[in-house]
Amino acid sequence: MTVYIDYAFKPDCDSKQEANDKLYRQLKQKYKICQVDIGLQGEHKPSYYDLYIIRTPKYGHSEYQVLNNGTPLTPEEILLICAKGRLYFGGRQVYPTVYEVFED
Repeated sequence: MTVYIDYAFKPDCDSKQEANDKLYRQLKQKYKICQVDIGLQGEHKPSYYDLYIIRTPKYGHSEYQVLNNGTPLTPEEILLICAKGRLYFGGRQVYPTVYEVFED
């Protein structure tokens, strides 16, 4: 399936969001995913999860570092998971294990 990125304020934004939501739910069901804010990792063990992501909030965006990836997911699918299905304003892969999601 296609991951839609940066679709806010476009005529077909609702249908793109619905498609992203559907794909996000499918990925959440298929893989064990843990996404936590930096400093709140606690007892979570990255090796237990298929995909383990730490979020660091920044000004106008959030940065996500993938600490464990035992999946065949594409960078776009990982970006969708980082954004919890909401890529209204876009995002990008910065480094192989670092992603940015733009926020309002």
